Amino acid sequence: MKKQYLLQSLALTITSSRIGHHTMKNAFVICLTLLLGACAHVYAPTDYKFDEKARPDMASKGALRISSWQSSTDEVEVAGVGIHRWTTTLKVLTDSMVRQAQEQLQYSAKQGAGSEKTVELKIMQLTSSSRGFYFKSSMITQVRLGNGAIIDVRSEHASGWSVMQDLDGCIADGIIDVFKNSEIRRYLET
Repeated sequence: MKKQYLLQSLALTITSSRIGHHTMKNAFVICLTLLLGACAHVYAPTDYKFDEKARPDMASKGALRISSWQSSTDEVEVAGVGIHRWTTTLKVLTDSMVRQAQEQLQYSAKQGAGSEKTVELKIMQLTSSSRGFYFKSSMITQVRLGNGAIIDVRSEHASGWSVMQDLDGCIADGIIDVFKNSEIRRYLET
């Protein structure tokens, strides 16, 4: 949406340019438009490699079903460093979290006898900021359990590698934090 507006402005500027004193102004507007468009990035989460020791305990009495209840496709900014900005949608973030949680379920779930348990995830916010020579991110995930309870789980992550690695790590930490939450553990174990 923003890029389309910038391109329309650029086209309008080019078509309305006149020879003379406006040439310098038009060149400045064109350069500024190109510069702003080049600093916008789309963040696409990648799966985070879980260390064996860091895998979440997903044991439950009954089969465990993990799904998304995030429907927002509005663009949100997740990071900004200098003139660079990264955007995505909350649905893309949540879908990535759900996919990774389902994958972890294969490795660490011990399911006993009992009724099916449902855990629905919804990332409400994910942001990363530069802190000198490293990045620090925070995330809020709403979790809706099969018994109707809704719990907000907060997660934090820090990384010195890159803003994308920091965001990916925060999503992974969010999965661990969800399944470490005492209220969620009680639900899964009853």
